[in-house]
Amino acid sequence: MRENMIEGSYRFSPATVLPGAWRHRRHRRHAQKAGAIAFIVILLAYLALGGFGKWPWLIVGCAVVVTLMAFVWLQTRAALRALHRQILRSPENGKEIRLRLGPDGITIRDERSEWGRFREVVVCADGILLYLTKSAFLWLPRSAFADDDAYRKAGRLACDAVAGVRG
Repeated sequence: MRENMIEGSYRFSPATVLPGAWRHRRHRRHAQKAGAIAFIVILLAYLALGGFGKWPWLIVGCAVVVTLMAFVWLQTRAALRALHRQILRSPENGKEIRLRLGPDGITIRDERSEWGRFREVVVCADGILLYLTKSAFLWLPRSAFADDDAYRKAGRLACDAVAGVRG
């Protein structure tokens, strides 16, 4: 049983936690972003082809698009800065987090979770997102694992285990 376990640890800090929050935001907003980009392209094409009959409308349309993009960018930066401050104030900041993945679940600190609790797994270049709900997730940074092989095995184990539970 012990040979099927993958163990790791990482230090809880903004450097290890923020990439998970960033990946989560990108993963969840992908569909919204695609829809917004399609809308912007259609609007600009319509205006460029003489949609409202006057060039000033194209300039107004571009200004609205740029303003909306700046707002979304600033909102994302503000959310990540707030999370950074929250991590720094957390009692967990600087503590080592130990984790163990096995065929029947994952243990983080001393809290055990069965694979059946998770609804989705997203393996990224810099970590693994384990979703409990659409917005609640566990982040396993790549740096928590001893090497790339252990990281790949952890990602494969999590994906297979959650897919096996979900069906």
